[in-house]
Amino acid sequence: MHSRSMSRNISLHTTSNTSTTALIARPVVTIPILLLTAKDTVADKVQGLNAGADDYLVKPFAMEELVARLHALCRRQDSYKVSNLSYGDYVLEASTYCLAYGKKRV
Repeated sequence: MHSRSMSRNISLHTTSNTSTTALIARPVVTIPILLLTAKDTVADKVQGLNAGADDYLVKPFAMEELVARLHALCRRQDSYKVSNLSYGDYVLEASTYCLAYGKKRV
């Protein structure tokens, strides 16, 4: 992915989703923010999203879901250009939606 996005890992050692996200001044930062956290209550999610995060993903998560969420966030940007997505030896060709493992299409 060539577009810019920001993922933020919120650990149990930080004070809160709100204070961590608030460290990023929204008028200055125009890239999407995805919070990655173990905090899984509805209140935590609402607090993080209301504080300015564009998406919220609870750990543990599947890498494919993280890639899809980042892709969706970047797609909303004006400068987004479709590119191939990859995970390990897997490559999803954006123009054809064909999945390849190594050099073989699956």
